[in-house]
Amino acid sequence: MESGQVVDARKQNTSLPVDAEVLVQASGLGTNVSTKNKTKQTKAMLEVRRQNWLDENAQVFSDQSDWHGRNGHPLIDIIEAPGGSTWSTDLP
Repeated sequence: MESGQVVDARKQNTSLPVDAEVLVQASGLGTNVSTKNKTKQTKAMLEVRRQNWLDENAQVFSDQSDWHGRNGHPLIDIIEAPGGSTWSTDLP
């Protein structure tokens, strides 16, 4: 490390292979490959966390749906009221 450089304690250096042509093209476009990679990794990690949460809670969603089927939705008066179209009972 060169004198005067500050290392962010939240980051960890790693080595990831990147196609040389991609680097050349990105450089020519003024694109920061590291920043783009971080953004893609963050989005991918968040999607995995979302899917894991949905999977872990699938039985609860199913039970809730069954309950609504037997008893109706407790907020049905609000949902069916004017402006109620902004409400959704659909699961992602």
